[in-house]
Amino acid sequence: MQPQSVSGELLAIAGFTTRESIPPGLGKMELKMAAGSISYADIDEMKDDVSSLDTAFLRWKEKFGLTEANKRLAHFQHFAKRAARDAEKAAELTGAPYGPAMFEALKAQAGAISQAEASTLFGCRAEHLIGAAGLLSEECRVWWDPSRTLPLTETE
Repeated sequence: MQPQSVSGELLAIAGFTTRESIPPGLGKMELKMAAGSISYADIDEMKDDVSSLDTAFLRWKEKFGLTEANKRLAHFQHFAKRAARDAEKAAELTGAPYGPAMFEALKAQAGAISQAEASTLFGCRAEHLIGAAGLLSEECRVWWDPSRTLPLTETE
């Protein structure tokens, strides 16, 4: 079964990691967000958004196959990476605590992208884009504090 064409080509992301499923662990993302002084409630919200994207990914995989599911995931990560970069710039300008300012800016960016790109997001919402940013954080492509260092865990 071929997926229906949406408006134009899907976007890609350099160094995209293909996957069978979205990784169940988000330990790096959680550590980075906590290091950026992001509240536990917001971290839990991000975990829910990653879970929402995981559900969409698994549905795409079942309906269209793994290759198409990975293309769609890369498309989402492209937008999420851009939104995170714009959120970082906004956080630097606010003078407010960096992590929370970046998280709020990311949510605003994802909302704007969701509206502007609705025809290319396969019925998904801004939360799915935020979930893609969470995945990128787990892969160390998005950081939540300007130091860009991963805090040590208790086992290290």
